Amino acid sequence: MVKYVGSLAVYPARTVVLGYILLIAVGGLCLTLPMSGAGGRDPIRLIDGIFTATSATCVTGLASRSIGNDFSLTGQVLVMALAQIGGIGIMTITTLATLSFGSAETLRARSVLSETLGLGGLDSWGILRQILLVTFTLETLGALLLCARFYADMPLEKAFYFGVFHSIMAFCNAGFGLYDDNLCRYVGDVTVNLTIVGLLVLGGIGFPTYEDARRLFSSRNRVDWHQLRMQTKVVITMAAVLLVGGAIMILILEWNKTMADLPIHQRFLAAIFQAATPRTAGFNTLPIEKMSEATLFVIILLMFIGASPCSTGGGVKTSTVACVIYSSLSRMRGEAEVTIYRRTLPSDLIERAIAIILLYLFVCTLGIVLLLMTEAANPKLASSPSLFRDCTFEAFSALGTVGLSTGITGKLSDMGKIVLIILMYIGRIGPITLAVFVSREVRHRRVEYAKENLLIG
Repeated sequence: MVKYVGSLAVYPARTVVLGYILLIAVGGLCLTLPMSGAGGRDPIRLIDGIFTATSATCVTGLASRSIGNDFSLTGQVLVMALAQIGGIGIMTITTLATLSFGSAETLRARSVLSETLGLGGLDSWGILRQILLVTFTLETLGALLLCARFYADMPLEKAFYFGVFHSIMAFCNAGFGLYDDNLCRYVGDVTVNLTIVGLLVLGGIGFPTYEDARRLFSSRNRVDWHQLRMQTKVVITMAAVLLVGGAIMILILEWNKTMADLPIHQRFLAAIFQAATPRTAGFNTLPIEKMSEATLFVIILLMFIGASPCSTGGGVKTSTVACVIYSSLSRMRGEAEVTIYRRTLPSDLIERAIAIILLYLFVCTLGIVLLLMTEAANPKLASSPSLFRDCTFEAFSALGTVGLSTGITGKLSDMGKIVLIILMYIGRIGPITLAVFVSREVRHRRVEYAKENLLIG
Protein backbone atom coordinates (compact mmCIF):
# COMPACT_ATOMS: atom_id res chain seq x y z
CA MET A 1 0.00 0.00 0.00
CA VAL A 2 2.84 2.37 0.81
CA LYS A 3 4.40 1.61 -2.56
CA TYR A 4 1.07 2.28 -4.34
CA VAL A 5 0.44 5.54 -2.51
CA GLY A 6 3.95 6.63 -3.32
CA SER A 7 3.34 6.05 -7.01
CA LEU A 8 0.26 8.24 -6.85
CA ALA A 9 2.26 11.04 -5.33
CA VAL A 10 4.86 10.84 -8.09
CA TYR A 11 2.26 10.39 -10.83
CA PRO A 12 -0.82 12.38 -9.73
CA ALA A 13 -2.57 11.74 -13.06
CA ARG A 14 -3.00 8.13 -11.94
CA THR A 15 -5.12 9.45 -9.09
CA VAL A 16 -7.29 11.28 -11.61
CA VAL A 17 -7.78 8.26 -13.85
CA LEU A 18 -8.63 6.00 -10.93
CA GLY A 19 -10.77 8.72 -9.38
CA TYR A 20 -12.89 8.99 -12.50
CA ILE A 21 -13.42 5.23 -12.62
CA LEU A 22 -14.34 5.09 -8.95
CA LEU A 23 -16.73 8.04 -9.18
CA ILE A 24 -18.43 6.62 -12.27
CA ALA A 25 -18.82 3.20 -10.65
CA VAL A 26 -20.23 4.54 -7.38
CA GLY A 27 -22.43 7.08 -9.16
CA GLY A 28 -23.72 4.49 -11.60
CA LEU A 29 -24.66 2.07 -8.81
CA CYS A 30 -26.40 4.84 -6.86
CA LEU A 31 -28.43 5.83 -9.91
CA THR A 32 -29.79 2.28 -10.18
CA LEU A 33 -31.13 2.33 -6.64
CA PRO A 34 -34.94 2.66 -6.24
CA MET A 35 -34.54 6.07 -4.58
CA SER A 36 -32.94 7.45 -7.76
CA GLY A 37 -35.72 6.33 -10.10
CA ALA A 38 -38.98 8.18 -10.62
CA GLY A 39 -42.15 6.50 -9.42
CA GLY A 40 -44.27 4.85 -12.09
CA ARG A 41 -41.36 4.58 -14.54
CA ASP A 42 -39.25 1.60 -15.56
CA PRO A 43 -36.36 0.95 -13.13
CA ILE A 44 -32.96 2.29 -14.11
CA ARG A 45 -30.90 -0.60 -15.43
CA LEU A 46 -27.23 -0.91 -14.51
CA ILE A 47 -26.04 -0.08 -18.04
CA ASP A 48 -28.18 3.08 -18.06
CA GLY A 49 -26.97 4.03 -14.58
CA ILE A 50 -23.32 3.65 -15.60
CA PHE A 51 -24.01 5.47 -18.88
CA THR A 52 -25.65 8.42 -17.11
CA ALA A 53 -22.94 8.56 -14.44
CA THR A 54 -20.22 8.54 -17.11
CA SER A 55 -22.00 11.21 -19.11
CA ALA A 56 -22.39 13.39 -16.01
CA THR A 57 -18.87 12.87 -14.63
CA CYS A 58 -17.33 13.43 -18.05
CA VAL A 59 -19.63 16.48 -18.48
CA THR A 60 -21.01 15.19 -21.75
CA GLY A 61 -24.80 15.34 -21.54
CA LEU A 62 -25.78 12.29 -23.58
CA ALA A 63 -28.73 10.60 -21.89
CA SER A 64 -30.08 7.11 -22.47
CA ARG A 65 -32.94 7.87 -20.04
CA SER A 66 -34.88 11.08 -19.50
CA ILE A 67 -33.27 13.06 -16.68
CA GLY A 68 -36.44 15.02 -15.91
CA ASN A 69 -38.92 12.11 -16.09
CA ASP A 70 -37.07 8.84 -15.36
CA PHE A 71 -35.06 10.07 -12.36
CA SER A 72 -36.38 11.23 -9.02
CA LEU A 73 -35.24 14.43 -7.32
CA THR A 74 -32.55 12.36 -5.57
CA GLY A 75 -31.34 10.96 -8.87
CA GLN A 76 -31.31 14.39 -10.49
CA VAL A 77 -29.32 15.90 -7.63
CA LEU A 78 -26.84 13.03 -7.90
CA VAL A 79 -26.44 13.69 -11.63
CA MET A 80 -25.93 17.39 -10.87
CA ALA A 81 -23.29 16.58 -8.26
CA LEU A 82 -21.42 14.27 -10.64
CA ALA A 83 -21.41 16.97 -13.32
CA GLN A 84 -20.18 19.56 -10.84
CA ILE A 85 -17.27 17.40 -9.76
CA GLY A 86 -16.47 16.52 -13.35
CA GLY A 87 -16.70 20.15 -14.41
CA ILE A 88 -14.34 21.43 -11.76
CA GLY A 89 -12.08 18.53 -12.57
CA ILE A 90 -11.19 15.62 -10.34
CA MET A 91 -7.59 16.56 -11.04
CA THR A 92 -7.91 19.67 -8.89
CA ILE A 93 -9.93 17.89 -6.22
CA THR A 94 -7.45 15.03 -5.96
CA THR A 95 -4.63 17.56 -5.62
CA LEU A 96 -5.56 17.55 -1.93
CA ALA A 97 -5.10 13.79 -1.83
CA THR A 98 -1.79 14.10 -3.64
CA LEU A 99 -0.58 16.64 -1.10
CA SER A 100 -1.56 14.36 1.77
CA PHE A 101 0.65 11.59 0.41
CA GLY A 102 3.79 13.51 1.23
CA SER A 103 5.13 16.49 3.10
CA ALA A 104 5.70 18.44 -0.09
CA GLU A 105 4.77 18.36 -3.73
CA THR A 106 7.21 16.64 -6.03
CA LEU A 107 8.73 18.44 -8.98
CA ARG A 108 6.93 16.02 -11.27
CA ALA A 109 3.57 16.88 -9.69
CA ARG A 110 4.28 20.56 -10.17
CA SER A 111 5.24 19.90 -13.79
CA VAL A 112 2.02 18.04 -14.54
CA LEU A 113 -0.14 20.67 -12.83
CA SER A 114 1.65 23.48 -14.60
CA GLU A 115 1.40 21.79 -17.98
CA THR A 116 -2.26 20.88 -17.59
CA LEU A 117 -3.59 24.04 -15.96
CA GLY A 118 -1.16 26.57 -17.33
CA LEU A 119 -0.81 28.20 -13.90
CA GLY A 120 2.76 27.45 -12.95
CA GLY A 121 2.92 30.50 -10.68
CA LEU A 122 0.40 29.03 -8.23
CA ASP A 123 0.74 26.05 -5.96
CA SER A 124 -1.92 23.34 -5.85
CA TRP A 125 -3.90 25.02 -3.09
CA GLY A 126 -3.87 28.31 -4.95
CA ILE A 127 -5.06 26.64 -8.15
CA LEU A 128 -7.86 24.87 -6.31
CA ARG A 129 -9.02 28.04 -4.56
CA GLN A 130 -9.05 30.01 -7.79
CA ILE A 131 -11.00 27.37 -9.72
CA LEU A 132 -13.59 26.97 -6.96
CA LEU A 133 -14.02 30.75 -6.61
CA VAL A 134 -14.52 31.31 -10.34
CA THR A 135 -16.80 28.31 -10.71
CA PHE A 136 -19.18 29.04 -7.84
CA THR A 137 -19.30 32.77 -8.52
CA LEU A 138 -20.32 32.37 -12.15
CA GLU A 139 -22.71 29.51 -11.42
CA THR A 140 -24.43 31.56 -8.71
CA LEU A 141 -24.91 34.53 -11.03
CA GLY A 142 -26.27 32.24 -13.76
CA ALA A 143 -28.61 30.47 -11.33
CA LEU A 144 -30.08 33.78 -10.12
CA LEU A 145 -30.76 34.98 -13.68
CA LEU A 146 -32.34 31.68 -14.69
CA CYS A 147 -34.36 31.47 -11.48
CA ALA A 148 -35.81 34.91 -12.11
CA ARG A 149 -36.87 33.82 -15.60
CA PHE A 150 -38.22 30.39 -14.61
CA TYR A 151 -40.25 32.00 -11.80
CA ALA A 152 -42.64 33.26 -14.46
CA ASP A 153 -43.46 29.66 -15.44
CA MET A 154 -43.37 27.77 -12.13
CA PRO A 155 -43.38 28.13 -8.31
CA LEU A 156 -40.37 29.80 -6.68
CA GLU A 157 -38.94 26.59 -5.17
CA LYS A 158 -39.07 24.77 -8.50
CA ALA A 159 -37.73 27.81 -10.35
CA PHE A 160 -34.78 27.99 -7.95
CA TYR A 161 -34.00 24.30 -8.47
CA PHE A 162 -34.30 24.56 -12.24
CA GLY A 163 -32.08 27.65 -12.21
CA VAL A 164 -29.35 25.96 -10.16
CA PHE A 165 -29.51 22.74 -12.19
CA HIS A 166 -29.25 24.38 -15.60
CA SER A 167 -26.64 26.89 -14.43
CA ILE A 168 -24.33 24.12 -13.23
CA MET A 169 -24.93 22.10 -16.38
CA ALA A 170 -24.19 25.13 -18.56
CA PHE A 171 -20.98 26.28 -16.88
CA CYS A 172 -19.70 22.71 -16.59
CA ASN A 173 -20.60 22.18 -20.27
CA ALA A 174 -22.61 19.10 -19.29
CA GLY A 175 -25.78 19.87 -21.23
CA PHE A 176 -28.29 17.82 -19.25
CA GLY A 177 -31.75 19.38 -19.25
CA LEU A 178 -34.82 18.71 -17.12
CA TYR A 179 -37.07 19.04 -20.16
CA ASP A 180 -37.34 16.25 -22.72
CA ASP A 181 -36.96 18.82 -25.49
CA ASN A 182 -33.90 20.21 -23.71
CA LEU A 183 -34.34 24.00 -24.11
CA CYS A 184 -36.31 24.07 -27.37
CA ARG A 185 -39.29 25.69 -25.62
CA TYR A 186 -37.07 28.69 -24.84
CA VAL A 187 -35.76 29.14 -28.38
CA GLY A 188 -36.91 32.77 -28.45
CA ASP A 189 -36.27 33.66 -24.82
CA VAL A 190 -33.50 36.26 -24.57
CA THR A 191 -32.75 35.74 -20.86
CA VAL A 192 -32.41 31.96 -21.05
CA ASN A 193 -30.43 32.01 -24.29
CA LEU A 194 -27.94 34.70 -23.36
CA THR A 195 -27.45 33.36 -19.81
CA ILE A 196 -26.79 29.82 -21.01
CA VAL A 197 -24.51 31.00 -23.84
CA GLY A 198 -22.60 33.23 -21.42
CA LEU A 199 -22.05 30.33 -19.01
CA LEU A 200 -21.05 28.02 -21.87
CA VAL A 201 -18.46 30.46 -23.18
CA LEU A 202 -17.06 31.31 -19.75
CA GLY A 203 -16.86 27.64 -18.81
CA GLY A 204 -15.13 26.81 -22.08
CA ILE A 205 -12.39 29.44 -22.30
CA GLY A 206 -10.26 27.93 -19.54
CA PHE A 207 -9.28 29.02 -16.06
CA PRO A 208 -5.85 30.46 -17.02
CA THR A 209 -7.65 32.86 -19.34
CA TYR A 210 -9.54 34.37 -16.40
CA GLU A 211 -6.31 35.00 -14.54
CA ASP A 212 -4.81 36.87 -17.47
CA ALA A 213 -7.89 38.53 -19.01
CA ARG A 214 -9.03 40.09 -15.73
CA ARG A 215 -6.02 42.40 -15.98
CA LEU A 216 -7.89 44.16 -18.78
CA PHE A 217 -10.43 45.36 -16.21
CA SER A 218 -8.19 45.58 -13.16
CA SER A 219 -8.03 48.92 -11.36
CA ARG A 220 -4.37 48.24 -10.58
CA ASN A 221 -1.74 47.36 -13.16
CA ARG A 222 -4.29 47.53 -15.98
CA VAL A 223 -3.01 46.24 -19.31
CA ASP A 224 -4.21 46.49 -22.89
CA TRP A 225 -4.83 43.71 -25.41
CA HIS A 226 -1.24 43.60 -26.64
CA GLN A 227 0.11 42.91 -23.13
CA LEU A 228 -1.93 39.77 -22.63
CA ARG A 229 -0.30 36.37 -22.92
CA MET A 230 -0.34 34.78 -26.37
CA GLN A 231 -2.39 31.90 -24.91
CA THR A 232 -5.13 34.28 -23.79
CA LYS A 233 -5.28 36.13 -27.11
CA VAL A 234 -5.44 32.88 -29.10
CA VAL A 235 -8.21 31.47 -26.89
CA ILE A 236 -10.34 34.63 -27.04
CA THR A 237 -9.82 35.06 -30.78
CA MET A 238 -10.66 31.44 -31.59
CA ALA A 239 -13.74 31.53 -29.34
CA ALA A 240 -15.02 34.66 -31.07
CA VAL A 241 -14.31 33.38 -34.59
CA LEU A 242 -15.98 30.03 -33.95
CA LEU A 243 -19.01 31.60 -32.28
CA VAL A 244 -19.60 34.21 -34.98
CA GLY A 245 -18.59 32.02 -37.91
CA GLY A 246 -20.60 29.06 -36.66
CA ALA A 247 -23.67 31.22 -36.06
CA ILE A 248 -23.52 32.67 -39.59
CA MET A 249 -23.23 29.22 -41.19
CA ILE A 250 -26.03 27.71 -39.10
CA LEU A 251 -28.22 30.74 -39.78
CA ILE A 252 -27.77 30.37 -43.54
CA LEU A 253 -28.21 26.59 -43.59
CA GLU A 254 -31.24 26.45 -41.28
CA TRP A 255 -32.97 29.69 -42.34
CA ASN A 256 -35.74 27.88 -44.24
CA LYS A 257 -35.56 24.60 -42.34
CA THR A 258 -35.72 24.38 -38.53
CA MET A 259 -35.90 28.20 -38.28
CA ALA A 260 -38.64 28.59 -40.88
CA ASP A 261 -41.41 29.25 -38.35
CA LEU A 262 -39.37 31.60 -36.13
CA PRO A 263 -39.47 35.40 -36.24
CA ILE A 264 -36.36 37.04 -37.67
CA HIS A 265 -34.86 38.10 -34.31
CA GLN A 266 -35.37 34.60 -32.87
CA ARG A 267 -33.52 33.06 -35.80
CA PHE A 268 -30.42 35.08 -34.96
CA LEU A 269 -30.76 34.15 -31.29
CA ALA A 270 -31.13 30.45 -32.13
CA ALA A 271 -28.13 30.56 -34.47
CA ILE A 272 -25.90 32.08 -31.78
CA PHE A 273 -27.07 29.51 -29.24
CA GLN A 274 -26.59 26.59 -31.61
CA ALA A 275 -23.10 27.80 -32.54
CA ALA A 276 -22.04 28.00 -28.88
CA THR A 277 -23.42 24.68 -27.69
CA PRO A 278 -21.38 22.31 -29.94
CA ARG A 279 -18.26 23.63 -28.17
CA THR A 280 -18.93 20.69 -25.76
CA ALA A 281 -22.07 22.03 -24.07
CA GLY A 282 -24.89 19.75 -25.26
CA PHE A 283 -27.86 22.10 -24.91
CA ASN A 284 -30.07 22.78 -27.91
CA THR A 285 -32.95 25.10 -28.73
CA LEU A 286 -33.47 23.65 -32.22
CA PRO A 287 -34.28 19.96 -32.90
CA ILE A 288 -30.96 18.39 -33.93
CA GLU A 289 -32.60 15.44 -35.69
CA LYS A 290 -34.44 17.81 -38.09
CA MET A 291 -31.36 19.75 -39.17
CA SER A 292 -29.88 19.45 -42.64
CA GLU A 293 -26.89 17.24 -43.35
CA ALA A 294 -24.75 20.32 -44.01
CA THR A 295 -25.63 21.82 -40.62
CA LEU A 296 -24.84 18.57 -38.84
CA PHE A 297 -21.43 18.53 -40.55
CA VAL A 298 -20.74 22.09 -39.34
CA ILE A 299 -21.73 21.03 -35.82
CA ILE A 300 -19.42 18.00 -36.05
CA LEU A 301 -16.54 20.33 -36.93
CA LEU A 302 -17.36 22.54 -33.93
CA MET A 303 -17.58 19.48 -31.68
CA PHE A 304 -14.23 18.29 -33.02
CA ILE A 305 -12.54 21.61 -32.16
CA GLY A 306 -14.25 21.88 -28.78
CA ALA A 307 -13.38 24.30 -26.01
CA SER A 308 -10.10 25.78 -24.80
CA PRO A 309 -7.40 24.13 -22.65
CA CYS A 310 -7.92 23.89 -18.88
CA SER A 311 -11.65 24.42 -19.24
CA THR A 312 -14.74 22.32 -18.49
CA GLY A 313 -15.03 21.41 -22.18
CA GLY A 314 -13.53 18.75 -24.40
CA GLY A 315 -12.51 18.37 -28.04
CA VAL A 316 -8.99 18.76 -29.41
CA LYS A 317 -9.05 22.36 -28.04
CA THR A 318 -9.03 25.68 -29.85
CA SER A 319 -5.35 26.36 -29.26
CA THR A 320 -4.42 22.97 -30.77
CA VAL A 321 -6.30 23.81 -33.95
CA ALA A 322 -4.80 27.32 -33.96
CA CYS A 323 -1.28 25.82 -33.84
CA VAL A 324 -1.94 23.64 -36.86
CA ILE A 325 -3.64 26.45 -38.81
CA TYR A 326 -0.81 28.91 -38.21
CA SER A 327 1.75 26.21 -39.01
CA SER A 328 0.05 25.48 -42.34
CA LEU A 329 -0.14 29.18 -43.21
CA SER A 330 3.54 29.63 -42.40
CA ARG A 331 4.45 26.68 -44.62
CA MET A 332 2.39 28.05 -47.50
CA ARG A 333 4.14 31.41 -47.14
CA GLY A 334 7.52 29.70 -47.10
CA GLU A 335 8.35 30.86 -43.57
CA ALA A 336 10.72 28.77 -41.49
CA GLU A 337 9.14 29.73 -38.16
CA VAL A 338 5.54 29.78 -36.93
CA THR A 339 4.60 33.06 -35.27
CA ILE A 340 1.41 34.08 -33.46
CA TYR A 341 0.98 37.59 -32.10
CA ARG A 342 4.69 38.28 -32.47
CA ARG A 343 5.63 35.13 -30.61
CA THR A 344 7.39 32.12 -32.14
CA LEU A 345 5.96 28.68 -31.48
CA PRO A 346 8.47 25.91 -30.74
CA SER A 347 8.51 23.11 -33.29
CA ASP A 348 7.80 20.42 -30.71
CA LEU A 349 4.55 22.22 -29.80
CA ILE A 350 3.38 22.00 -33.42
CA GLU A 351 4.26 18.31 -33.50
CA ARG A 352 2.28 17.66 -30.31
CA ALA A 353 -0.73 19.52 -31.73
CA ILE A 354 -0.67 17.40 -34.88
CA ALA A 355 -0.28 14.23 -32.79
CA ILE A 356 -3.30 15.15 -30.65
CA ILE A 357 -5.50 15.75 -33.70
CA LEU A 358 -4.42 12.51 -35.39
CA LEU A 359 -4.95 10.52 -32.19
CA TYR A 360 -8.38 12.09 -31.71
CA LEU A 361 -9.42 11.24 -35.27
CA PHE A 362 -8.12 7.68 -34.91
CA VAL A 363 -10.09 7.07 -31.70
CA CYS A 364 -13.21 8.66 -33.15
CA THR A 365 -12.97 6.62 -36.35
CA LEU A 366 -12.60 3.45 -34.32
CA GLY A 367 -15.62 4.44 -32.26
CA ILE A 368 -17.72 5.03 -35.39
CA VAL A 369 -16.78 1.62 -36.80
CA LEU A 370 -17.64 -0.10 -33.50
CA LEU A 371 -20.98 1.72 -33.30
CA LEU A 372 -21.87 0.71 -36.84
CA MET A 373 -20.99 -2.89 -36.01
CA THR A 374 -22.99 -3.00 -32.78
CA GLU A 375 -26.06 -1.26 -34.20
CA ALA A 376 -26.17 -3.28 -37.42
CA ALA A 377 -27.98 -5.99 -35.43
CA ASN A 378 -30.10 -3.53 -33.43
CA PRO A 379 -33.72 -3.82 -34.66
CA LYS A 380 -34.42 -0.24 -33.55
CA LEU A 381 -31.70 1.24 -35.77
CA ALA A 382 -30.54 -1.38 -38.29
CA SER A 383 -33.08 -0.31 -40.93
CA SER A 384 -32.48 3.42 -40.44
CA PRO A 385 -31.33 5.12 -43.68
CA SER A 386 -29.32 7.63 -41.64
CA LEU A 387 -27.48 5.13 -39.43
CA PHE A 388 -24.01 6.18 -40.63
CA ARG A 389 -24.80 9.87 -40.10
CA ASP A 390 -26.29 9.26 -36.65
CA CYS A 391 -23.44 7.02 -35.46
CA THR A 392 -20.83 9.48 -36.73
CA PHE A 393 -22.54 12.37 -34.98
CA GLU A 394 -22.94 10.35 -31.78
CA ALA A 395 -19.27 9.30 -31.74
CA PHE A 396 -17.97 12.85 -32.21
CA SER A 397 -20.40 14.06 -29.56
CA ALA A 398 -19.27 11.44 -27.04
CA LEU A 399 -15.52 11.80 -27.61
CA GLY A 400 -15.81 15.60 -27.60
CA THR A 401 -17.88 15.37 -24.37
CA VAL A 402 -20.56 17.47 -26.08
CA GLY A 403 -23.87 15.70 -25.50
CA LEU A 404 -25.76 16.64 -28.66
CA SER A 405 -27.59 13.80 -30.37
CA THR A 406 -29.78 13.15 -33.38
CA GLY A 407 -32.04 11.13 -31.07
CA ILE A 408 -30.55 7.64 -31.18
CA THR A 409 -28.93 7.55 -27.71
CA GLY A 410 -31.90 5.92 -26.01
CA LYS A 411 -32.29 3.43 -28.86
CA LEU A 412 -28.72 2.14 -28.77
CA SER A 413 -28.01 -1.46 -27.84
CA ASP A 414 -26.15 -2.21 -24.63
CA MET A 415 -22.93 -2.75 -26.60
CA GLY A 416 -23.45 0.57 -28.36
CA LYS A 417 -23.84 2.29 -25.00
CA ILE A 418 -20.61 0.67 -23.80
CA VAL A 419 -18.81 2.08 -26.86
CA LEU A 420 -20.09 5.56 -26.00
CA ILE A 421 -19.12 5.13 -22.35
CA ILE A 422 -15.55 4.38 -23.41
CA LEU A 423 -15.50 7.33 -25.83
CA MET A 424 -16.81 9.72 -23.17
CA TYR A 425 -14.23 8.50 -20.67
CA ILE A 426 -11.37 8.83 -23.15
CA GLY A 427 -12.60 12.26 -24.18
CA ARG A 428 -12.51 13.49 -20.60
CA ILE A 429 -9.25 12.01 -19.29
CA GLY A 430 -7.41 12.44 -22.59
CA PRO A 431 -5.94 15.89 -21.84
CA ILE A 432 -4.83 14.77 -18.40
CA THR A 433 -3.15 11.65 -19.76
CA LEU A 434 -1.45 13.66 -22.51
CA ALA A 435 -0.15 16.06 -19.87
CA VAL A 436 1.70 13.18 -18.26
CA PHE A 437 3.18 12.11 -21.57
CA VAL A 438 4.40 15.59 -22.53
CA SER A 439 5.88 16.06 -19.07
CA ARG A 440 8.27 13.20 -19.72
CA GLU A 441 11.73 14.05 -20.84
CA VAL A 442 12.53 13.55 -24.52
CA ARG A 443 14.68 10.48 -25.03
CA HIS A 444 17.32 10.62 -27.74
CA ARG A 445 18.43 7.53 -29.60
CA ARG A 446 21.99 6.42 -29.02
CA VAL A 447 22.28 5.65 -32.72
CA GLU A 448 21.38 8.36 -35.24
CA TYR A 449 20.41 7.06 -38.68
CA ALA A 450 20.98 8.75 -42.03
CA LYS A 451 18.26 11.16 -43.14
CA GLU A 452 16.17 10.55 -46.25
CA ASN A 453 13.25 12.49 -47.68
CA LEU A 454 9.76 11.05 -48.08
CA LEU A 455 7.45 12.24 -50.84
CA ILE A 456 4.27 13.82 -49.42
CA GLY A 457 1.33 15.72 -50.84
